[in-house]
Amino acid sequence: MAETLAWTGEEDESRYEDSSLRLHGFTHPSRNDQAPGRAPERDALVWVWGNVVGYRRNGSYRPRRPEDRPPSTYCARRYADDGLDFVRRLNGDFVGVVYDRERSRVSVFTDRLGTWPLYFTETDDDTVVFSAHVQSLAEYPSISPAFDEEYVVQHLSWRGGPYGVKTPLQGIETFPPGTVTTYDLEGGSVSRETYWRPKFSDSGTFDSYSAYVDAFVDRFQASVAERTRDRSKRYGILLSGGSDARLILGALDDDVDVTAYHMADWMSKEARTAERIAMKKDVPFRFLRRDPGYLGRVLERSPKMWNFQQLFNQAWAEGFIDDIRSEVDVLLTGHFADTMFKGTFVPTRYVGLGPLGPHDTRVELPINSIEEFDREFGPRKPEFVDSDVELPDVLARNIRWIGDHVESYGIEFDSFRDFVLGRLHVPATTDPFFRQSLRENLELQMPIYDDRLLDLWMATPTAYKLRRNVINSAVKAIDPELADIPHAATGVPVRCSYPVHRIGDLPMNALRLASPFEAIPAEHVGHHPWGNHPELIRKGSYVKDALYDAEDVIRSLPFLDWDAAVDCYEDHLAGEDNAKLLYRLVTFLEAPLTRRIATADDQP
Repeated sequence: MAETLAWTGEEDESRYEDSSLRLHGFTHPSRNDQAPGRAPERDALVWVWGNVVGYRRNGSYRPRRPEDRPPSTYCARRYADDGLDFVRRLNGDFVGVVYDRERSRVSVFTDRLGTWPLYFTETDDDTVVFSAHVQSLAEYPSISPAFDEEYVVQHLSWRGGPYGVKTPLQGIETFPPGTVTTYDLEGGSVSRETYWRPKFSDSGTFDSYSAYVDAFVDRFQASVAERTRDRSKRYGILLSGGSDARLILGALDDDVDVTAYHMADWMSKEARTAERIAMKKDVPFRFLRRDPGYLGRVLERSPKMWNFQQLFNQAWAEGFIDDIRSEVDVLLTGHFADTMFKGTFVPTRYVGLGPLGPHDTRVELPINSIEEFDREFGPRKPEFVDSDVELPDVLARNIRWIGDHVESYGIEFDSFRDFVLGRLHVPATTDPFFRQSLRENLELQMPIYDDRLLDLWMATPTAYKLRRNVINSAVKAIDPELADIPHAATGVPVRCSYPVHRIGDLPMNALRLASPFEAIPAEHVGHHPWGNHPELIRKGSYVKDALYDAEDVIRSLPFLDWDAAVDCYEDHLAGEDNAKLLYRLVTFLEAPLTRRIATADDQP
């Protein structure tokens, strides 16, 4: 199993073995010593992977100081003082293991959102096996991997899944977010304590919007400062022409050694805006140009990393990561600030405007039942799936009321609204491969994953998420000069109000159509940094090659139809937009474990 976990060959290793526990871990060298922390008062060992930036006790908060490293040693001291209750007091994004030899128990703990997923299963001889890579579990001798047809059909669907702790593999789940799972090694019992779950409130606890922005700025600046304390490290930042990353750049202390990176197919409006932001802060700017073969190389490079949650193209930086890793120790990113604080996943009402199409009213759409949820967000089976599984039935079996709580795929929420608003963040299933692909290569710091900001996220009035722009307002408060630079998408300075930015989309699009300076050089590129994937598929052969190379796999799996898969691709070439479906399919097909299961002797 362990041989599958090292990605770069430069990782530091941690090994431990006795009669009850075998553990082998790998971390990026910049994270320092990964030997277990020791709590001699309790005869306990503690391992932690990820970022622990502070600790709460008796109503006060104390950042973890540079001399308090490594995190495993720091957490071992906290365990000695507070027992397993120390986990609920940690601030950061992490996963860890406590081996209390005195009490003969092993505890696995996760952060609030489960941002470091850990996959586990139990063998026939009652051995619990866990790993950060779900595909590595198949290397354990007594595990015979197989797909769960209901969940694999949902995974291949238009909206993907499954949600919560479930995976497309039989008997394999993730440890839930915000929990401590404890195994009694003598008695054989398993207990699980959920120490945190999201509770969203519109109680209006802020005197004004400006007071709310002040609270956000204070917490965000503290989060950035605590993640960049070590001045011996070289920092990089993924910089766009939007607001999220420039907010981090504005919050950095002047003496932080930082390089800005922007990836795009050409020097677009977005790229030029990112460069302007970097120049304003006197930060070195590195433009990383993707060529037409870039995605094909990413598809070839990354299959062993996949955890059956994601699309391969979410490894956005994988084709440049060797260069980035040679230049910096830590990478900062502002991703997911928008999905939390800009209301990306808040369902809203739409009204029809005739030939202009549907219009988003920016008013929350209440969803109070499984039927309403399925209608708005339910997965839809693609034509290349040949299965009797009915996805609405799968949804209904996995999202249900248990007493006064809602359970969604093994995760409990206090209300249906909490589930709807938190479903893609608890656990953190939004672009998980983005995080994972970067963490495999270097230390990743995401300031938005901070408990103080999570508390504020849950207390944010929905009106602020939908009809304000918290991130833009914070940029204006932290660095007015950065706020004067227009947002790449709207052409409107970030300091302007949310309605102005919504209106700004229209003239900006018209300008791009009319101005030779704004015209795109080829159909497969655009002004946003991610590329035009429908056209990239039509222009290149990487999807076609992956599809036809996996014909034997598709024909061997009883829930896939080869002819329909080819039709899906051909229909896309003819003008339909099947890009996400095709990406999901080829990601699934390229995983080594998929081929192993498809060619197994007992495969039906």
